[in-house]
Amino acid sequence: MHVAVRRPDAPHSAIDSEAALRYPNAPREVMVGQVHKLLALLGTPNIRFGIIPADVVLPYPVTADFRVVDDVAMVETPDGEHIASDADPYHEVADLLWTVAAEGDAARAVLLRVLEALAQDH
Repeated sequence: MHVAVRRPDAPHSAIDSEAALRYPNAPREVMVGQVHKLLALLGTPNIRFGIIPADVVLPYPVTADFRVVDDVAMVETPDGEHIASDADPYHEVADLLWTVAAEGDAARAVLLRVLEALAQDH
């Protein structure tokens, strides 16, 4: 799962799930590079990054990745990207996901755990 939100009055934000990194759709080497890029985001000014640990209960079932830019929501589906007619529900879902997302040092710990698992798979 990947959720990205940009609001004019707040930092850019992104939430990824540990599951998305543990069940990758790219070769191990690519995923290692992606995790390192996510680690580099931590502490970057004007970017809020969170990762949802695999062992938490989601407050809302997310069935598709989505991005919200200001008041436009773009939802990824198997047949392409769709523009939602109302972005408010997507802002609400993102806010719910932040309640369980790990940030800062906790996010770093999750990402390091993923790196360790990727190394063991080799």
